[in-house]
Amino acid sequence: MKRIVTILLFITALLFGHGGHNHKSKSAIQQIAKKKIAELIQSKKINKSWKRPYVLDTKKKYFGKLQEWIVSFENSDIKDPKKKIIYVFVSEEGKVQGANYTGK
Repeated sequence: MKRIVTILLFITALLFGHGGHNHKSKSAIQQIAKKKIAELIQSKKINKSWKRPYVLDTKKKYFGKLQEWIVSFENSDIKDPKKKIIYVFVSEEGKVQGANYTGK
């Protein structure tokens, strides 16, 4: 009987091991980041030329013990090299953590 319970617990752990976590796919994270870009345009924090941003890269990075997605967008219309790429930080659950031009 003890062996059956152990096997059932093991199977349950495999099936529901990430319970409570709502990890998003790479494409879902990109869509969330694009919505943030639209919000920044609407609030006039960035130029309207960011309306159709080009996704340069999407990767995960650790900040302390937390892992976040960083979605970088490039805008070829921007002449200032320091503002040509914007980075949007998104948690694994899909919450925007911030955005900046440094990626840090």
